[in-house]
Amino acid sequence: MKRFYTLLILTLFCVCTFGQTREITGKVTSAQNKEPIIAATVAAMQKGDAGNYIPTSYGAFTDIDGSFVLEIPNDAELFLQPAKPIT
Repeated sequence: MKRFYTLLILTLFCVCTFGQTREITGKVTSAQNKEPIIAATVAAMQKGDAGNYIPTSYGAFTDIDGSFVLEIPNDAELFLQPAKPIT
């Protein structure tokens, strides 16, 4: 019986932690000519208690087509930072 309760608790724990994140896919393009933006940073930030945004460890770069795939927490918001040329 003890084994049954242990298995039940572990199963409930797994169900509770499932669904805490969501997968976001997208494509970043230029507003002027609709060309893909390569190596742009797409990052997730969470809103803090004071209304400020707190960086998270979730982020991705766009590929050669401007596409990205990112898994973020449900309460996070996306921010985009274009790539800066190296001079």
